[in-house]
Amino acid sequence: MNVLFIDIDTLRPDHMGCYGYGRNTTPNIDAIAREGVRFDNYYCSDAPCLPSRAALVSGTFGIKNGVVGHGGTAADRFREGITREFRDNRDDWNFHNIFRRAGLYTASVSTFPERHSAWWFQAGFQETYNEGHTGMESGEKVLPYALDWLDRNGTKKDWYLHVHFWDPHTPYRAPESFGNPFENEPLPDNWINSEVFALHKQHVGPHCANEMNMFNDDPCPQWPRFMGRIDSLEDVKKLIDGYDCGVAYADQLTGQIFDKLKELGIYEDTAVIITADHGENLGELGIYSEHATADHPCCHIPLVLKWPGGQKGHVDQELHYNLDLVPTMADLFHVEKSDTWDGVSMAETILDGKDAGRDSLVLSQMAHVCQRSARFGDWIYRALTFLVISCPCALVISIPLSFFGGIGGASACGILVKGSTYLEELARTGVVVFDKTGTLTQGTFKVTGIYPTEGTSQDALVEAAALTESWSKHPISLSIKAAYGKEIDQSRVTDVEELGGYGVTAKVDGKAVACGNARLMAKRNLTVPAVTEAGTIVHVAIDGKYAGYLLIADVVKPHSAQAIKGLKQAGVRKTVMLTGDAEPVAKAVSAELGLDEYHAGLLPGDKVDQIETLLAAKQPKENLAFVGDGINDAPVLSRADVGIAMGALGSDAAIEAADVVLMDDDPAKIALAMRIARRTLRIVYQNIVFALAIKFACLVLGALGLASMWTAIFADVGVMVLAVLNATRALYTKDLAKKNVQ
Repeated sequence: MNVLFIDIDTLRPDHMGCYGYGRNTTPNIDAIAREGVRFDNYYCSDAPCLPSRAALVSGTFGIKNGVVGHGGTAADRFREGITREFRDNRDDWNFHNIFRRAGLYTASVSTFPERHSAWWFQAGFQETYNEGHTGMESGEKVLPYALDWLDRNGTKKDWYLHVHFWDPHTPYRAPESFGNPFENEPLPDNWINSEVFALHKQHVGPHCANEMNMFNDDPCPQWPRFMGRIDSLEDVKKLIDGYDCGVAYADQLTGQIFDKLKELGIYEDTAVIITADHGENLGELGIYSEHATADHPCCHIPLVLKWPGGQKGHVDQELHYNLDLVPTMADLFHVEKSDTWDGVSMAETILDGKDAGRDSLVLSQMAHVCQRSARFGDWIYRALTFLVISCPCALVISIPLSFFGGIGGASACGILVKGSTYLEELARTGVVVFDKTGTLTQGTFKVTGIYPTEGTSQDALVEAAALTESWSKHPISLSIKAAYGKEIDQSRVTDVEELGGYGVTAKVDGKAVACGNARLMAKRNLTVPAVTEAGTIVHVAIDGKYAGYLLIADVVKPHSAQAIKGLKQAGVRKTVMLTGDAEPVAKAVSAELGLDEYHAGLLPGDKVDQIETLLAAKQPKENLAFVGDGINDAPVLSRADVGIAMGALGSDAAIEAADVVLMDDDPAKIALAMRIARRTLRIVYQNIVFALAIKFACLVLGALGLASMWTAIFADVGVMVLAVLNATRALYTKDLAKKNVQ
């Protein structure tokens, strides 16, 4: 089988007789339509010239093949695959290569590849002919190459010939000798009346009535059918006549090729495909002689196809892309199809008349001319003003900066906040729970009383306790070793066991010694005396007998009372202390500091239970903060809404688990941190309200046409600058720090 592919540049279907045009522009193509199939809703997926033909030959959308423009990287085709080999997969599956895969000899007469540096277009051709004028030639210069090739090869079997005509392309280049067969014919559609044309004359921009030559109104002496500007309805007709002459001239040249096929006796056995790359704006959107809009006149293209043995006189009304032609040819020639193609075959329509298309189409326009589709009238201007005003720059920049400022201001005061989320949570804190030792108290213990039982000396009691606690780093253990005052011989101590929440057991000089609280003694069925003095009690048992107890006192931090007072002033509703110490100690510390609530004698697990109870009892939208320093506080710090750890003497586990760290262990800094957090949140809300209020007001003005683009810029950039300046206030915390120490 032979295939003739007639590629007519810038051909609008509605200016062809077979598509219902009132002028006799395409009698030769119309004859092909009567002998084959006409596709009424056939569109280029990507427009105009280079993107359209890239989609056609690759069978893929421009966003996939990479060709979305005429120049620069937008005109470069993506190489497929990561190997970047000499041959590209898209060349192997090129539209023209389908015919070579089917065993046809392939040739092309076209200057298109040179005009656009699109050499990939020629993949699959075994012969190519270039007239040499890079697309500015008229058809009479192209036709001889096509006729000569047919004279030499036409009677051979199985060939594919591609012929490209530029004549309908601006500037309309039908030779003067062709004349104007439509000079005395009215326009079939005179929708451009005096009122419409008056509006068009007000337009400014590429290819408007005042600037036909893209950027100026210079005429083209070489192409007299093209004008530099249009000043009247008579000029409009002259321009459309020029386009129709280009169409009619290309049709006449096409007819000569058909005559050659008939002369050679191969017309009936030759498949004929006639299509275009894109259409042309002829006044639509106020644009003349241009194809740079993603609209119907630009993207709607013809497809007339005569196939030996196929349907005759059939009209397909379904939606199709030009890239659908690739799988169509593959099906008709029974060659393998590529899974990279985006096209859908139309072979059944051609052979059997079974129409099947797409539900919808998405059309795209060349990257650097997309803006030409927009007409900057009043409503477009309002829309762009609306767009600029609605830009959320003020919010997306100032809000994070406010939190960054708050975090920075807190760090300058010795408060480390690990993220903006915790700063916001801290601002909403209504309940603060404290560990006692090391948090409210200094954690520096001292033995203040030694009370042995009868038969046990004070020295023996202290020695037994010190040796048993010798392996521990707990502050209480350190205070006992300090009270012993002698170098400890750890070789005397064996079988040391530390019991969390109870104490320590060991063997000292072979005797079993237990040091710890009353619960430890109770586990050994030992009775301890009642102690009313405030302090930590360490009971000692030797060889299973109760030997006495040590009284150890902890000192309240100088700023602890101030911290509790500051929290009340900062709006904290409730303060609570959790401790493992005995009831008398906890009661004394709570009374001294003015705490609302305390819980004594707690094991580490009991603290978690207490936190769960307090979390369940808190008010809606209220957070609970826990302040601690020890390893045993880590689970509680993690469970609280906000965990606050002491950074100087606190354990690594507590610091890691906490959300906020006080670098100098001063509990008074908690109130300061809350004040900083609340100021930061106020600044955030100020910026939100300010930005939205200004933007809403400007949006209303923009919708009414009362806001200029400068108003929009102020509502975007101006409001953003003001919001950023307001956000920097969060960095200033000296006034809050000064107030906190008063």
